[in-house]
Amino acid sequence: MSIEDRITPTCDISLKTWLNESELMIYVSLGRDKIREARQKGRLASLNLMGRIMYERSAVDAWVKAEARRANTIKRK
Repeated sequence: MSIEDRITPTCDISLKTWLNESELMIYVSLGRDKIREARQKGRLASLNLMGRIMYERSAVDAWVKAEARRANTIKRK
């Protein structure tokens, strides 16, 4: 069973300001381990809202751009 079969978004993700972990996985096409690693290392901002970890979409977009720049810099070396 693929990850797409197990995760179904609860609404149109493109309209949401805050994403839960499952929605974030779909939004950025990354697995749970990569997202948790980024959060634990402090590269991806999150909010613990009554036991649920939530991610602000604008912070996610900034993180994706920063990671792309970082990957591009590493590639050039």
